[in-house]
Amino acid sequence: KHHEEYPDIYIDNTEDPVSFYMRECQGKLFSRKRYLARFIKYHAAKIFWFRGEDLLRKLLTRHGDDQPLVLLDSAGGLGFLEFNIVHEMMSKKMYWLLLDEIHHLKHFRSFEKIKADPSFCLMGHDESHGWAFARHVPPGR
Repeated sequence: KHHEEYPDIYIDNTEDPVSFYMRECQGKLFSRKRYLARFIKYHAAKIFWFRGEDLLRKLLTRHGDDQPLVLLDSAGGLGFLEFNIVHEMMSKKMYWLLLDEIHHLKHFRSFEKIKADPSFCLMGHDESHGWAFARHVPPGR
């Protein structure tokens, strides 16, 4: 909402971004995405023994102690939500984080939070190409 207040942040649909991203998250924009989502859901469940919802939390619970590399290539409006899930689940653990499209709606807030949080070390970023790579080290480590 109020995307006009952020002229430097890219969004995919300026006419009705909320409806656009709702349709994207529900898989209603592209038939290839629906097919790909079914394929990934089936194979991810088979490979990782998880079925159903909330796979990000399940994977972080299972692999959080392994200092994972987390790549967030989120759907339009979900980047900050996914970032907050990762940060909440991993706040006391070390992990690596790679964000794409940090100049886009999905990750600009996550990037701002990384820059402001002393538990993150920004290893590299390129705002013109839209990526950031950071390491999270919990306080006291």
